[in-house]
Amino acid sequence: MPVAFLARFIAIHVSDHGWRLTGQEQRTAKGYVYLKQIDLSEQQRNFLVQQFEPDTLVRNPVGNPVVASVTVKSDARSVWNVVGDFAGFATFIPALAHIEMTGEGVRSVRKKLFKDGNVVIEQLNTHDDQAMAMTWSLLYTSLNIGNLWAVMQVVPDGDNQSQATWTIIGQPHTGSKEDVPAFEAFLQGFADDAMKNVQALFNG
Repeated sequence: MPVAFLARFIAIHVSDHGWRLTGQEQRTAKGYVYLKQIDLSEQQRNFLVQQFEPDTLVRNPVGNPVVASVTVKSDARSVWNVVGDFAGFATFIPALAHIEMTGEGVRSVRKKLFKDGNVVIEQLNTHDDQAMAMTWSLLYTSLNIGNLWAVMQVVPDGDNQSQATWTIIGQPHTGSKEDVPAFEAFLQGFADDAMKNVQALFNG
């Protein structure tokens, strides 16, 4: 729950329930009042928990895996240095204007800005340099995409050759079941084009 909203909620219920707030500090910023160090009884805390339960809009998607895989004429480590760079997808996705990063490593967030004006914001869930695999989830996008999860992985495939695979599971934000095939075709085309660009970077 946003701090400002919680503060207003508590302030409203103080008079209704005769709550006594001790050690509180109030300050106004951008029109909001923040309350700090609120001393609530167990009964009062339980009341708040009953009124507001933890929630989130980010959930694991339900859908068919979309898989784009290419054979690359290069060692796996060199390929991983490209596709395993969470901040570097513009290298093989020319539709990207640029990427803005917040933080580093797991839990970092990237904001992908596309040349057509669309925006995609994603969070890095895992990043294993030894296994050459990483996963991430969608937080926000201007596109018609609801929940989305993806994994990028590179594995050796013979002498000086490797397999790079991008797997996506997603679902549209709006629409019916009849729209799912077109949505998955969109994801497939996007991922296929990106991985073909990876292949071209090394295969020439």
